[in-house]
Amino acid sequence: DTQAARRTFANILVIANVVAVFTSALFFAVVTFGAGAFTKDVNVLHEVVSSAFSSFLAAATLLVLGSVDGTMTASRDFGLIIIYQLLAVGVQLLLLAEVRRRHLSLSFVFM
Repeated sequence: DTQAARRTFANILVIANVVAVFTSALFFAVVTFGAGAFTKDVNVLHEVVSSAFSSFLAAATLLVLGSVDGTMTASRDFGLIIIYQLLAVGVQLLLLAEVRRRHLSLSFVFM
């Protein structure tokens, strides 16, 4: 039943988006405000806090696309998996462009 499958996918996508937003927002807050619990080095704190938004975006994308990928695989709808993976690659390219624009090192990519 195509209609039921679409409804199920829509429900999973809504749940994945809500979880991604809350989890990534919590991650962003911990990185931004909690980094001082691990180091007092001003340079390290600056680097960690400056990477918070990039990390937030990557985490949110990973959470949503992981759910979508699993749902698509379970429903054997492989055509959309490619589109969503291209979206993930697009987000990664934006993050890499930000790394280049700010003249950050390669180690920043793996934070």
